[in-house]
Amino acid sequence: MVEFNSAGDGGPTKRVQEYTSEDWFYTINSCLTSSYMCIRFAVPEMLKAGGGAIVNISSTAGRRGLPFRIGYCSAKAGQVGMTYGLALELSPLNIRVNAIAPGAVEGDRIDRVIAGQAEVRGVAVEDMRRSFVERAPLKRMTTAEDIATLAVYLCSDAAKNLSGQCIAVTAGEPAV
Repeated sequence: MVEFNSAGDGGPTKRVQEYTSEDWFYTINSCLTSSYMCIRFAVPEMLKAGGGAIVNISSTAGRRGLPFRIGYCSAKAGQVGMTYGLALELSPLNIRVNAIAPGAVEGDRIDRVIAGQAEVRGVAVEDMRRSFVERAPLKRMTTAEDIATLAVYLCSDAAKNLSGQCIAVTAGEPAV
C-alpha cells in the first residue's frame, strides 16, 4: 500500500511584517497539516496490509529557505521533520517514509512564485525567471515527470531499503 502527499498551496509572497496570522495558518494547514491528516488515517490501513510506503512532497525551500515565503518554508521544513520522525517510528512496522524536495518545477505554480518574487523585489518577471533557471547547474527547471518518476521508485520494491530520506530534485542545485 502506498500514500503520496502532494497537496498544498504555496501561500502568499509577502514580507514577514505583512504576513497575517490567517496567511500563516492557511499555508501551514494546506502544506503540512493536510499531509499529517492523510498519514494519520492511512497508517492503520497500511498496518492491515502488512506495510507500505509514504512519500511526502516537501521543497528545497524547506531546507534552505526562500525570502518572502515564511509560511511555505516553515511548512515544508515541517514535512521534512515529520518524514524523519515517522520513518523512525514506522520502520519497525514495515512502513517506509520518504520525502521529495523539488526545486523550481515548471508550470503555473512556479510562474506565480516567480511573479510574486519579482513584485516584492521590484524586478522584472523575466529577470526573476532567469535567476531561477541560472542557479541550477543543469540550467533548467524540474518537471512534474521528474518528481513522479522518483515517487514511483520510492514506492516500489526497488527502494525497499530507503526510508527516512529527503531527496532533492533540483536540476543539480545543491539542497542544503
